[in-house]
Amino acid sequence: MRSSLLPCCLVLLSLVACDSPPWKKISLIVAAEQGDLAGVKAGIAAGTDINEKREGGQTALLVAAINKQVDIAAYLLEKGADPDRADVSGQSPVLWAAENNQTEMVRILVTHGADVNAKTSAGEVALMRAVVHTNATVVQLLMDAGADPTLKSNWGYSPLSLATEGNYAEILRILNRVTVPAP
Repeated sequence: MRSSLLPCCLVLLSLVACDSPPWKKISLIVAAEQGDLAGVKAGIAAGTDINEKREGGQTALLVAAINKQVDIAAYLLEKGADPDRADVSGQSPVLWAAENNQTEMVRILVTHGADVNAKTSAGEVALMRAVVHTNATVVQLLMDAGADPTLKSNWGYSPLSLATEGNYAEILRILNRVTVPAP
């Protein structure tokens, strides 16, 4: 019995002695998920990797975008979070912001250099999501940041073809940069 306790005691002693024991590590991802800006700040102050990923590849910034936590996303970006870290399926923060019709989130991500033409594993881009949700403001933000309306998904759809198929006149005007007659 004593021989089995010795390794356990040594492991515990080594954990207590280390500068950053696992139980003191604050998960930025959990804090972002819960909308806990103070927890995010504490995690960064404690030295937690700002771009840490959990299973599935989600980062705190991605979780903030999914959960519409603009203040947390802005703080993470100010502290150096990578705006292009995507999950395992290639879904990036800017793609989720466009999906969720989050104009301010898209603006913050674009300002911090998010790749507006980054594709998911299905070949989708943020502009496709903004078009499908007929969010002209987000479409304009993405276009101003260099989004390409001709990029095609794995199924052959582009933001331009989606807008044409949906007969979204206002979106088409932005994508084409020409006047399209209203229906």
